[in-house]
Amino acid sequence: MKNRFNTILGTLAAIITAISSAFTASAQLQMGGWQTYFSYNKVQQIIPTSDKIYAVSNGNLFSVDKKYNSLEEYTKLTGLSDGNISVAAYNKERDVLVICYSSFIIDIIDHGKVYKMSDIANKDISGKTINSINFGGKYVYLSCGFGIVAIDLQKKEVANTYIIGPKGNYVSVLQTEITNDSIYALTPNALYSASRKDNNLANYEHWNARSLPIGNASTICLFEDKIHYFGDNWYIWDDGWKPTPYAYITNVNKVHSNKGFLTISSMNYVAIYNKELKRDTIFLKSITDTIRDAIYDPETDLIWLAQDTLKAIRRSTGEVENKFLPEGPKTNNPSFMKFTEGRVVSGYGPRYGDNGIVQQFDGNEWINFGKDDFKSGKSKFQAVYDITYDPKDTRRMFVSTWFSIFEFYDNEFVKAYNTSETNLVAWSGSEEVIAVENLTFDKEGNMWVLNVKGGNLMHCVDPDGKWHTLNCPSVFNISDISGFTICEKSKIKAVAAKQMNNSRETCLFLMQSGTKAYNVANQRIFKNFTITDGTTVSPSKIICVAEDKDGDLWVGTDIGPFVLKNISNVFNKDYKVTRIKITRRDDETLADYLLSTEMINTIAIDGANRKWIGTLSSGVYLLSPDGQETIHHFTTSNSPLTTNSITSIDINPENGIVYIQTPNGLFSYKSDAAQGKSSLSDVHVYPNPVRPDYSGVITITGLMEDTEVRITDAAGRVICHGKSNGSVYTWDGCLSTGRRASTGVYYVFQATKDGGESNVSKFAIIKK
Repeated sequence: MKNRFNTILGTLAAIITAISSAFTASAQLQMGGWQTYFSYNKVQQIIPTSDKIYAVSNGNLFSVDKKYNSLEEYTKLTGLSDGNISVAAYNKERDVLVICYSSFIIDIIDHGKVYKMSDIANKDISGKTINSINFGGKYVYLSCGFGIVAIDLQKKEVANTYIIGPKGNYVSVLQTEITNDSIYALTPNALYSASRKDNNLANYEHWNARSLPIGNASTICLFEDKIHYFGDNWYIWDDGWKPTPYAYITNVNKVHSNKGFLTISSMNYVAIYNKELKRDTIFLKSITDTIRDAIYDPETDLIWLAQDTLKAIRRSTGEVENKFLPEGPKTNNPSFMKFTEGRVVSGYGPRYGDNGIVQQFDGNEWINFGKDDFKSGKSKFQAVYDITYDPKDTRRMFVSTWFSIFEFYDNEFVKAYNTSETNLVAWSGSEEVIAVENLTFDKEGNMWVLNVKGGNLMHCVDPDGKWHTLNCPSVFNISDISGFTICEKSKIKAVAAKQMNNSRETCLFLMQSGTKAYNVANQRIFKNFTITDGTTVSPSKIICVAEDKDGDLWVGTDIGPFVLKNISNVFNKDYKVTRIKITRRDDETLADYLLSTEMINTIAIDGANRKWIGTLSSGVYLLSPDGQETIHHFTTSNSPLTTNSITSIDINPENGIVYIQTPNGLFSYKSDAAQGKSSLSDVHVYPNPVRPDYSGVITITGLMEDTEVRITDAAGRVICHGKSNGSVYTWDGCLSTGRRASTGVYYVFQATKDGGESNVSKFAIIKK
């Protein structure tokens, strides 16, 4: 018995030693785990505490440790209830942070513990906005679009709602200030006040209204026991509104009273005043970096500025001592996102106005740049639509925009293509607009270019760099493309058109190449679909296209997905499209069309041929290969997603990480499927060993597609078996009885579906 035990220990030690560092790195994200990637480059609000500075930026929250200058980010993954923060505030006396989200969910973080409140979110009321937060005693007061909501911080419940407008009507409360005996409420047209000792503040008659000075109401602040009002000018209430002599204090957006100093900020300055209202210092902003909030901390002599970054400026010298910005994309809501050549890429930019943005993420580092970061002569870099890399040299990148194609090498600008050196055509309404909405390389090295608003839609650049234009009259001068894919098995190019010829008409266009990629052998346009039962269906929107591993084309519309099977026959006049039916659970004699009430914005195919479908308003669906089974349905209620609106999904085929783009930011999920390998020469099991504190699944990677997997114990008893999802197989570590497997060595037997290749791996489980 002793010898056997020693043998097991020796085997365990050998397995532990054999773990490769490279594999450990690839397994950092646990199977079924999530990550978030948010933009923080637009700081909107600063919340100081005794040891940290919190910042709300692009609706997300991060903090800076005052002592160590370390950054920390806060999301649903770290315990928050939602995303897209509208306003937050901190109370030092009670060590309470209150966060209000755009969904009207409220988090009360009391000594590190999060309490979620949904009272306002669940209430059907007009004017439902939360403008600001203030504290008084055991209450937090929310200034809302309809009045004031008082929340008891001890009970974590709504204590009262004050509707203070004339005759009990709703009135938008912009802000409150609390003194020892009074509550002040700023509205667009008056300053209301009431006694805190009054037990009937829900009665509007108990609130007194004071008229405001002429001008637009901005904000109020309690400083040295007096109410300061900032509108077109700066006034102090002292038995009437008394103007201050500081006529230059205008367009104020934020005011903070902190440790005997008043910090006043607008878009173009920060001014600091002491208790005697003597100006201590004033800063002017740079033209390109708007000031959104500022607060002075006299204990550290630092002015904290909310700009494109969070800045710490030494008041005495005016020098910027630190800039703080968590790593991430530059924008949360790009116009597209995809995974290609080992990188997540996305882009953004309106058609006119702001510069375009390119975002690249290699799994470790974000690289973001816009026109201000490179010299492009007179070319306009706006409205970034697509990005692709040269497969012969992936350091070369092509970016399609509203103003032609830009080429980069190692992210350095090379050139902008014009009409004279290409077949591209400018829009008849403006010679500057050479609108290219899609760029894609096929496996033969041809780059496909979709030129909208310019006559012929499809162009092909062959591997020698020669341009070819394809004659496709049915999509001549098309206005807007929402999806494009190359079906590699059939050589068919599929285009989902959002608008045709500046109309609202939508279509699916299919083109099959001839002997040369740029020769048109067949083409067909669908404005409606004849489905297999003979009926004709006309979607209002045809949005996205994706080829699955069987060569079928999945098409996303506003009435669910359609499937084009045996697509090589699609050019036959009697071709019919499949619409998947799902048998009802309540009545097996009836069936509904798959996701027929959903607008399908995006479809991605994983290594197991499963379909990841992103919808406009219902989150993400993971469907079985045939679409009959819903494996997962991710929404804001059961995942870190902060919105159910999904704009793009794409997948890293090597490791199965699914990237999910939303208007609120980018998310990733480690799925249990990846692209099958070409052999069984590099199979790994992780974690290895499985330690006592591990509760996740045990994952086998590096498998070939549809590999037969059997896991046995040391005695050869089969514990579980099944087929791989592409290159991945997972086991929950439990026996058929539901009990966790015991300490020991386990073997993984693998065999390809044709029996041509087999392999054996082993791993260890250690229990307490």
